Amino acid sequence: PELENLTSQRVTLGGKTYEVLFERAEYCEWAESLFLYFVDVTRQQQLLTTLQNEKVCVMVISVDNYEEVKKSAPEEDAPSISGKLQKAFISMANEGKGILKRLEKDKFLYILSYKTFQDMKAKKFPISETIKESFKDFPLAPTLSIGVGIDGESFEENDSYAAAALD
Repeated sequence: PELENLTSQRVTLGGKTYEVLFERAEYCEWAESLFLYFVDVTRQQQLLTTLQNEKVCVMVISVDNYEEVKKSAPEEDAPSISGKLQKAFISMANEGKGILKRLEKDKFLYILSYKTFQDMKAKKFPISETIKESFKDFPLAPTLSIGVGIDGESFEENDSYAAAALD
């Protein structure tokens, strides 16, 4: 970017974050000179990052084909379907240090941090593979739909966003 168009820019140097302010001298012996002011904003940046990472996300997870999986399973395996799902979701919640609640037989509410959500997203939601692996001996594996609510003004708004995303 051209310096004339900038007023400030954040840079990281030597492990510290600086806000670099640009000022062009015009009415003095330094006319046409450019002054750069480096303001250490490392602590503020760390606090912003922490705040961002710890904000709350609400995830609603729906097992799309729960009834079909149950019907396709051998009669002796049908009762274990609910337990296998519960175990996989509890493991996910414990790993992400989140809170998991079962809403219905085929729907779960997962409250987690933004950082945990970003990690899950980067790994392409490993819960899908966990479920697939848990049901490898079944004729049909459950499929999941996941709705996520982020950046709401309240838990209720994030829940509403997650439900809308799921629909």
